[in-house]
Amino acid sequence: MYSKLHSGNLTKKILLLIAFIFNIHSALATTYYSTNSGGYWNSPSTWSTVAYGDSTNTGTYPRNGDIVLIGDGYNILLNISVTVSGITIGEGVSGVIEILDAGTFTLTVAGSLKVNNGGKLWYNGNKKRKQKLFVSGNIINDGMIDLYSDHDDVCNLTFNSSINDTVSGNGSFDLNDVILYKASSAYFLDVQTSSFESGIRNLILTYGTYIHNNSGSYVVNSLKPTTFQIDPAVILKVSQGSMALSPYNDEVRLQGSLIVNGGTVYIGSTPGKKGLRTEQVGAVVPYLEVSSGSLIVYGGITYLKPGGNNDPFSFKMTGGNILLNCGTSGTKVEPLLMTDLSGSVFNMSGGTITLQASSRGGNGTVDFSLCGKNGTVISTGGTVEFGNDQTAIGDDFTFEPFANVVQPNFKVTGDPSVSFTLSASQAGTADFKLLSLYIDVAKTFDIRSLTGGSGDSKSMSVTSTYDGVNALHNDGTFIERTGTVIMEGTTLQQISGANKFTFYNLTMNNPAGASLTKSIDVSNQLTMTNGKLITTSASILTCLSNCNSNLGSALSFVDGPMINVVASTSVTTKNFPLGKNTSYRPVVLTVQHSTAASVTYQASMLNSSARALNYSLPPTLLYVSGVRYFIINRDKIPNLSNATIKLYYGSDDDVTEYNNLRIARDNGFSAWTNIGGTGTANNTGSITSSSFTGFNSLFTLANSVGGTNPLPVELINFNALEENKKVAFRWSTASETNSDYYEIEKSTDLINYTLVSHIKAAGNSNIILNYESYDNYPSPKTNYYRLKEVDFNGEISYSDIRTVELSESKENIIKIFPNPANTTIHLNTSQENFDINTLHIYDMNGKIIEFNLIDFSNGVAQIQLNSHVSNTIYKVVLQTPHYVWQDTILVNTGN
Repeated sequence: MYSKLHSGNLTKKILLLIAFIFNIHSALATTYYSTNSGGYWNSPSTWSTVAYGDSTNTGTYPRNGDIVLIGDGYNILLNISVTVSGITIGEGVSGVIEILDAGTFTLTVAGSLKVNNGGKLWYNGNKKRKQKLFVSGNIINDGMIDLYSDHDDVCNLTFNSSINDTVSGNGSFDLNDVILYKASSAYFLDVQTSSFESGIRNLILTYGTYIHNNSGSYVVNSLKPTTFQIDPAVILKVSQGSMALSPYNDEVRLQGSLIVNGGTVYIGSTPGKKGLRTEQVGAVVPYLEVSSGSLIVYGGITYLKPGGNNDPFSFKMTGGNILLNCGTSGTKVEPLLMTDLSGSVFNMSGGTITLQASSRGGNGTVDFSLCGKNGTVISTGGTVEFGNDQTAIGDDFTFEPFANVVQPNFKVTGDPSVSFTLSASQAGTADFKLLSLYIDVAKTFDIRSLTGGSGDSKSMSVTSTYDGVNALHNDGTFIERTGTVIMEGTTLQQISGANKFTFYNLTMNNPAGASLTKSIDVSNQLTMTNGKLITTSASILTCLSNCNSNLGSALSFVDGPMINVVASTSVTTKNFPLGKNTSYRPVVLTVQHSTAASVTYQASMLNSSARALNYSLPPTLLYVSGVRYFIINRDKIPNLSNATIKLYYGSDDDVTEYNNLRIARDNGFSAWTNIGGTGTANNTGSITSSSFTGFNSLFTLANSVGGTNPLPVELINFNALEENKKVAFRWSTASETNSDYYEIEKSTDLINYTLVSHIKAAGNSNIILNYESYDNYPSPKTNYYRLKEVDFNGEISYSDIRTVELSESKENIIKIFPNPANTTIHLNTSQENFDINTLHIYDMNGKIIEFNLIDFSNGVAQIQLNSHVSNTIYKVVLQTPHYVWQDTILVNTGN
């Protein structure tokens, strides 16, 4: 190998020297035209320096730096070794350069070689000679380049230069050896025509970048079934079409770089016993990159044995697909192995790697292993699929766990009728991290190491999602053993699937939170560390009977319902780390059962007024909380001996006299029961109830008689509606604490507000109160209103903004007729799209009159009054989504 590299460096120096000489000579370049068909190259009579067929010549023939033009009908015989700057053969009809077999000749074209339609460059010798053609520029072939006479009469083609070249055209090629020998891999040969590659018998890549940039299917060296090698100074790039490397051999040796950015590359033969084997030669680290297109490896991607496990390997994937171990026999080595060395790099941000089959090497051979201890692993996207529709039943896969790196998205998938398992590798006891995990139908993910009981307690961290939403998806089976699953992404993660996840230990450590679309169970420990776990009644979290949970924190709680299961006669305490939105309010429930029957306790916290439920109060309680209550539903199993409940409160619960704080629970009949307790402190603290035996659903904080805990209430509603060119305001409170007065404020620009009305508040109340006020002079433009509440201590709070736009002349929009009327009246509106929210008819005493709305179409409403109406005046009140309209009508029944 040293002699090869040394020789190559010397050759490159010679090429650079030749290029330097060409540059000097180019200033003296001459254009030569063919003028004598059948003439020898080195005969001056063959050429003209003026035009085709002209006899003018300086007594020379084309040499270094000269341009050669072969006209239609001319056949020029190359009988010497020569270097020229460029050659064009034919003018579109004919023209030939024939390399003779009178000796061994080298034709060097320092620029481009162009063969026009009908033109021909060929060698047709029969004296066992190997001629040479060097091209340092582009080849444009719309005619014929035929450099193969028979197996020992050939002209080999070499691309050599320090520039980028292309091969294009619609002509035909018949070639023997094609050699890429650029000054370095920085210079490329861009092959844009498939006929060039279909004419190659043997492709030799030594230096430079070869780009397969055509739609053809190129089976490389199909007539010479040897191992294809990508040398250290070579980059092979496939941008479209397809290339098959070593189609009749087990492996391709990668010492340089293979880049797939649009086409398809096939590696190895269909039995798939080996695959792509990496080997470092010199300082170059073998490199594989896939950004689009497909790489199909019949075997695996691993190091070249023996001794290759000491060679680093660099891999990058941003898109496209890689299919591994899809051969008929399958490889006994690893389908994908990154040598775990400091120079190895695995970098995946997109695309899909699919392992069709597991290794045939037995349990000791890992199917998927990254450089997770000593190399560099960067996983920001992309998916590794274990299995596809061709994977056989029981074809179980393994991956090597690494504690300190994040591996890509894992998906266990394939034919839904075929079952197999993905598990950690033999003796793989390390913790591991994945971007996400997807388990498909009939597939299993087992956290246990392949060899059995080892590694049951490892932790699996899930750090991202596979689709921007889902982090864990289970349509198959997840076997948790005694392991821990940690949700620790930085964006909201979702747990989904048709089948339930059962976790042994589950830890929430994602500040962005996680949500459920499917119910989950935790059998041992729930730990809320960071972020919310969002649940619903249809997708609920259940802590099974042996599960313990911490209380969480203001940064981490269950937002929604959760279940704790009790199946014991011993005194049992269950934590509910509950909260809602930004409010964290955990609950601790302690129970004792008379039997060990399994009982579920489902709890949730509501940021809604318990006072607004209007339940009756016992003599010992003054009122209940106006901000929240808890719902805890228990299975109707008659085995509750006794229970206590502990509630936590914060600043918005408004506990100012903790000695008079109590807990109330409902009795099942719209009444509160005092279950006692005493708060631990003002403002923030907890309260534990006395023992109780009756268990219904609702629990809340309460203020005892004689206490002054405000336990405030939020505004129930605030509405603003137009009524007869005025704006009416109506609002309600469930209770009030230290409320001084209300003010209605108006704005037309959402910046400056003016006072509309001032209403005295109730001060303190524990019943629902209704308020009403009017703006008699609203703006003809858009009006913005807000309700301002001022306490005795000067604290101010505002409602949300209400917007009212005055309708133009309601009298013209709505009309009532006939007037007087009998028992049938009509309402008519000029508006095409007219919605009625409510319609009422009142007599002079304010009593509602019954009627039937017979029809309402095309802006006309037909109303049939009750036949018992009197001959008197009635008021018709109609409310739309935007305003309230009213008018009077005289009814005359004729009686």
